Amino acid sequence: MVPLQLCFEAEIPGQINEKLICSLECGSDIDLTVKAWVKPPMVNINIDKVVFGTVEVGQTKSVTFGIDNRNPIGAMWTVDTPHPG
Repeated sequence: MVPLQLCFEAEIPGQINEKLICSLECGSDIDLTVKAWVKPPMVNINIDKVVFGTVEVGQTKSVTFGIDNRNPIGAMWTVDTPHPG
């Protein structure tokens, strides 16, 4: 028996159920069913809103908060806000 390693990269969480066809050079094709559940990261933020209070023109204020990923799955994140006009 020859070991076979199949790797895939998923971008969307959910179920994968695919049929692959392994073509053999000197034989019949072999159907291979691949099934997996793609699990997303579970990220929690330790505050529900960021309150800066009064910020005067020319000054800066910062607020520190924590982000916790409860799954061992890497997660990239950004913070964005729509700006009017």
